[in-house]
Amino acid sequence: MTSLPWFQPFAPLINALNFDRWPDWDDLNSLLEIAEGEITNASGQPIRFVPQHRKPRVFEERFEQSAYLRGEVLVRPNNWHDLINALVWMRFPKTKAALNARHFTVLKRNNVQGRSSEGDALTIFDESGVIIISRDEDLVDRLSGHRWVDLFWRHREQFIDDVQVVLFGHGLLEKSMTPFVGMTGKAVVVSVPKESKCFEAGFDQDIDALAEILVSRTDLMTSGRGFFSLPVLGVPGWWAENERLDFYQNQQYFRSKKKNADNASLRRNEIVVVQS
Repeated sequence: MTSLPWFQPFAPLINALNFDRWPDWDDLNSLLEIAEGEITNASGQPIRFVPQHRKPRVFEERFEQSAYLRGEVLVRPNNWHDLINALVWMRFPKTKAALNARHFTVLKRNNVQGRSSEGDALTIFDESGVIIISRDEDLVDRLSGHRWVDLFWRHREQFIDDVQVVLFGHGLLEKSMTPFVGMTGKAVVVSVPKESKCFEAGFDQDIDALAEILVSRTDLMTSGRGFFSLPVLGVPGWWAENERLDFYQNQQYFRSKKKNADNASLRRNEIVVVQS
């Protein structure tokens, strides 16, 4: 599992688990002690992982509500989806707390008004989200234009030097345990200036704070149409086959942009951080 490049941010947590048996809630809660800093929900309550043995009966007992109201993250036994979600909570606690708070607000409103596009967008990011941190000014144009050969091949070294890609969605991470051509994430972009210190050693610890800024903005992630589609196995260094140009010429995976697609809508899930 930790041999897969997209699981590297979680390697210290995964390596601390004993997989001679399925990790239980005590095992997950013990990992909170080695995570960086105290992990809390948006209201400051400590996060704890608790068992989910039955279907919630009332609104307040449901998944996002339990985390927001009581700091209790529900985990089903012997369930990879929930185990990986717990790891994401520990690795990106600020982003998950901000996302959980927005989920709760939207779910409370939807409980009266019905399902919303914002709720769908938050779920898409929670399940399939990818965080891209970039100091490449042209990245967004190449990404939104589906200029895959240009993005990943012609400017390969620039991409490696100036872009960091992190799989955030726990559903996508679960799928990526058995990677396949066709695996695609829904990305958001945080653009930082060229002179930013973010790409120095230790930058990975700051991804959470940058992504939290994006998730906290209620003018972003209001529609599922605003995400960048990212063919995950195209990221340089993530898949042996992408060392060849012909890999990127597979148009079933690296699809060209649809005619009349709205480039401006994709920019809605991009933020620019002006400070280093």
